Amino acid sequence: LCSAESKPPAKFEWFFNNTVKDGTEDTLHVHLKDWEDEGNYTCRATNPVTKHTTSASVYVKLTDESSIQFRMSPAAIAGTTIGSVAVVVLCVIVVYFLCTKASCWKKEQHASNGNIPSAPGHNQATDTKS
Repeated sequence: LCSAESKPPAKFEWFFNNTVKDGTEDTLHVHLKDWEDEGNYTCRATNPVTKHTTSASVYVKLTDESSIQFRMSPAAIAGTTIGSVAVVVLCVIVVYFLCTKASCWKKEQHASNGNIPSAPGHNQATDTKS
C-alpha cells in the first residue's frame, strides 16, 4: 500500500528492481512464488499539477522455501540431458569393449587361418573323405 497526501490526488507508479511494473493504483498485489520475485519494490507518488514526487521502497525477501517452485533454466536442462546421454553411451562402449576382449559373443574359437581347429591326430589338409 502506498499513500500520499495530495490535491489533486496523486498518480502512482510501481517499480520492481528499478523496472516499471503495471499498476497505477495505490496498492500493488504481488504473488511471491519464485526467487525471481525477490527484490526492491518502489512506489512513486506524483502530484499531477505541481509535479512534486515522493517515493517509498521496500525490499522483499522470500524465506519460506516451500513456497518456491524449482525451475531449471533451459541451459541446465540441456546440460543434464547431454550429460545423461553421454553416460549411457560411455557405458555401452565400455561393455562392448569388455565383451570383445572377453569374447562374450564368440561361439567358437577359430585358428588364425580361419579354419575350425582339427581334433587331435587329424589334419584337415591331409585328411580326405572316402
